Amino acid sequence: MIFIGDIALPKGVIPKVDYLPECFTQPVIANLEGVIAIKNSISTKDMKLFNDEDVLSFLKQINVKVVSLGNNHITDIPDSFENTKKLLDINDIAYCGAGYSFDEASKAAILKEGEKIYAFLSFGWDVIGCKYVGKYDLGVNPLEKDNVVKCIKNARKIYPEAKIIVLPHWDYELEIYPQPMHRELARIAIDAGADAIFGHHSHCVQGIEFYKRKPIVYSLGNWFIPNGVYSNGRSRFPEYSRTQVAIEWDGENIICHWFEYEPNEHELKYVKSEDLKESLYMKKMSCFSEMDIPEYIEWFKKNRKKKRLLPIYKYNDSYLENKVKDFWVISRQKIITTLFKLGLKRTRKGVK
Repeated sequence: MIFIGDIALPKGVIPKVDYLPECFTQPVIANLEGVIAIKNSISTKDMKLFNDEDVLSFLKQINVKVVSLGNNHITDIPDSFENTKKLLDINDIAYCGAGYSFDEASKAAILKEGEKIYAFLSFGWDVIGCKYVGKYDLGVNPLEKDNVVKCIKNARKIYPEAKIIVLPHWDYELEIYPQPMHRELARIAIDAGADAIFGHHSHCVQGIEFYKRKPIVYSLGNWFIPNGVYSNGRSRFPEYSRTQVAIEWDGENIICHWFEYEPNEHELKYVKSEDLKESLYMKKMSCFSEMDIPEYIEWFKKNRKKKRLLPIYKYNDSYLENKVKDFWVISRQKIITTLFKLGLKRTRKGVK
């Protein structure tokens, strides 16, 4: 089974993949970063992330069988959510993580491989813009400790023989290391019965560690989101986001298949494949793997990438402290978004 990162494909952009290893004949699991928009309903000039129907051909080309919808862009265009589900159903691609009710958003996506059954659960963090179901007509499965545990245990009751895979949308954008709270949550999820965790949202590859011999992949980064296209060309990622990875997992071992995104031609160039144990890049990104949570908090303070006016989330049970941080981060993001939209308006008018 192969796990890849975020996909958003607008009309007019043709993704190029120079080579895919033979392992891509296995089922591929991805994060669909935004709905499949109804034709002519949205423009890349707007501050929204979405997919054109052409994404379906791309998903089939790389053998995607399951997509996570539990992300911060799936509610950007609510009118296209039903269209997304319909097209995924027609193309036999399972999905999870969002819906018009908690039952729909929390329902596991099921994939069968011979006698093996896999149940996928997707969750999104409201601090990074994921709208929780229950507060809106359309929303995502909440990334909250009690809900994560409840969903995993419920899936285990329904599918006792399945491997349960958790697909969380978490951490700050462009952060290179996991939030301490999310590192703790990953362990809580495994204690509750999850067999593996493959995270998204940071738009860059993060580290991997094992807990009770089960893999925690903190972020798969991007897979294909074209640079300089969305938000009237202002949506761009730094150079370190161009390193892409496809994680091959057979239930025990991990192989890293490395690619590099070339923005001028929108091309994914294959670099190499290597066993996780031999990957110097992953060893560097996972250097914290032997630390307990308190030790990691102190290490994270010194080594995190995103420091400017962004708090550190330490523990899941620090309810009041986390709520104060939530209020600040969400308010900060609203200010940034407003300023960005004003910039878009000025750009459209040709004002410098």
